[in-house]
Amino acid sequence: MSATRRIAALIAGLALVLSGLVVAGSGAAQAARPSTCDKQEQQLEKAQATLERLTAVFAKQKVKINKARKEFKNADKRSEKAQAKRDLKQAKVKKAKVKKNKKAQLKRVEKKQQRLDKCQGTSDVPEEESQEESAP
Repeated sequence: MSATRRIAALIAGLALVLSGLVVAGSGAAQAARPSTCDKQEQQLEKAQATLERLTAVFAKQKVKINKARKEFKNADKRSEKAQAKRDLKQAKVKKAKVKKNKKAQLKRVEKKQQRLDKCQGTSDVPEEESQEESAP
């Protein structure tokens, strides 16, 4: 008889502890959840960081192209000239890819900025409307 009471008490105690953890966990999850505008700000910052990285890569590709052009121009032997020409072509192809990626990322940044502006604009509107309604 006492064993069944102990088991019942143990089960009841576990139920109380687990329900408390679930309630505390859900409250923490709601508090940790960022608002939509905060999320959009983070996405915009991330997109801008990616754009800056792509801009740096694009600049490096320009340097590589200039270097390859100089090597092509200064090549003495026919084989050196052919290798320099291949390097120059490869650098130009990479630059074109980076340029395309940079352009696409720029569009992404613009779109994220528009979404953020729209979000911030809609969150400001109810405050202005409530002030206008209470003024008359």
